[in-house]
Amino acid sequence: MAAAAVPVDTQAQIGLYRSLIAGRRMLIVLDNARDTAQVLPLLPGDPNCAVLISSRSQLSDLMVSHGARFVSLDVLGEDDARQVLAGHLGGERLAAEPEAVRELLTRCAGLPLALSIVSARALAHPEFPLSVPAEELRDEASRLDALDSGGSAAGLGTVLSWSLQALSEEGARAFGLLGLAPGPDISTPAAASLLGVPVTRARVVLRELEHASLLQQHLPGRHRMHDLIRLLAADHARRRYDDTDIQAALRRAIDFALHTAYAGERVLAPNRPPIHLDAPAPGYCPVPLPDYTTALAWFESEHANLLAAQHAAAAHGRYESAWQLAWVLTTFHYRRAHLHDQLAAWQIGLAAVDHLADPGASILAHRHVGHACSDVGRHAEAISHLGQALILAEQSHDPVTQARIHHTLGWAWEQHGDDRRAFEHATLALRLVQHRGEPATEADALNAVGWYAARIGDYDHGQTHCLAALELHRGGDERDGEATTLDSLGYIATHTGRYAEAVEYYRQALALHRQLNNTYQVVNTLERVGHTYQALGEPEQARSVWQEALTLCRRQHRTADASRIQRHLTNLDSPL
Repeated sequence: MAAAAVPVDTQAQIGLYRSLIAGRRMLIVLDNARDTAQVLPLLPGDPNCAVLISSRSQLSDLMVSHGARFVSLDVLGEDDARQVLAGHLGGERLAAEPEAVRELLTRCAGLPLALSIVSARALAHPEFPLSVPAEELRDEASRLDALDSGGSAAGLGTVLSWSLQALSEEGARAFGLLGLAPGPDISTPAAASLLGVPVTRARVVLRELEHASLLQQHLPGRHRMHDLIRLLAADHARRRYDDTDIQAALRRAIDFALHTAYAGERVLAPNRPPIHLDAPAPGYCPVPLPDYTTALAWFESEHANLLAAQHAAAAHGRYESAWQLAWVLTTFHYRRAHLHDQLAAWQIGLAAVDHLADPGASILAHRHVGHACSDVGRHAEAISHLGQALILAEQSHDPVTQARIHHTLGWAWEQHGDDRRAFEHATLALRLVQHRGEPATEADALNAVGWYAARIGDYDHGQTHCLAALELHRGGDERDGEATTLDSLGYIATHTGRYAEAVEYYRQALALHRQLNNTYQVVNTLERVGHTYQALGEPEQARSVWQEALTLCRRQHRTADASRIQRHLTNLDSPL
């Protein structure tokens, strides 16, 4: 149409537009639509036309009113992102600097606009190596500046700010605080705690961010942000909100992690001596964990976030929460064989305890760091930390705590291959804890003495102590200790030629370990029962359990254990 023929009035323009497309087969592209109200006047009435709409908002009401089909565009995968860079810069330039290209792809995280901006900067300076923009993107503090194209409308921050401007005040606040939340994603109750609102309100606010494509619900009830959007959100929070408000939100997030994990830990290990937690901040939204299965599943889904919460607690001076987060993760870490995570968590915990005047926390931290060091083969460090824990416990005149440390020292010396020294520490632990009203600790000590007695060849002494331990464990409904003691009895029965009895002990131990989802101990028992089957002349049974143990070992990244079990399988197939 000639410009002079186009009416000034908007409604008249719409009427003219509709008359011009009537009877035609057209593909109409409505790019960067603000909202449904902006789109509706431009939808043709002719069924021979199709409309493609791009928008930062989901425009979900169009799905209801006009049968629109919604397609969510995710970020690019690595191969597609690499093709985008190659399309701009050429394959030769990418091939010349593979390390820099890898870093560019990582930092842009599949966001097409970020890739385009990085490519434009590289094209503007063809004499510069790609390591220059890669270095600029490495620093989180300056990454958004590095992705500013230099134009008024094409920079990443500018484009993302368009979505931010459309948010309500409550949505903008949530956007900023979510950018600061510890962890790779966040559940709805955790977000409610962070924001200090009820869960029902949090769902509404999260939905607003999801509709604005600033947040993705990647699993039911779990949300995450693209890394670059998260940087924008954190920058928005720091510029817009008072540090007191930010610290209060972070405290609520850390309290959510700590108090929910503590409740879960009490379900996983109800007989473990408890610790004292301060009351959570107002606005904390608890999650009920009524049974073992629910608690374990919660730890599985929140594990990375709990580790991140501990880092945040330490970084923000919440030292008590930092060591307590190590404590609440301990049972989960051992049952799921996260041995290196256990060590890292307690190293942070020990550093946090150094800021506190709390001898009890120091004893716990040194003991757990020592145990974790022993688990990953760092024997000298293990003995050093356990020695410090023992000195502190002796100064506190706490025999039960001393017994627990001697118990752990027994484990450390066993891992180092000195069963006789392990037996000495186990015997000291039993002497310290007997008749002190601590049945679970006494049962553990009895089993340890029995186990190490058997390891050094005194099977009668071992069986007497293990049977006494089994009775105590069963009386206190301590399934974990019961399973460990049944495993000890299986070992003793095997080494005294009672193979069928040994298989039955191992069968009961495995059943309990599986009930507890204690995959770490499942491996250990499977390996031992394999030797029993081999002694019984049942090589196929041995092969079956060792193959299962090997699969679990590899999943748990237990390299040395996997190599040993693989040798069992190889020897099983080797001719005599």
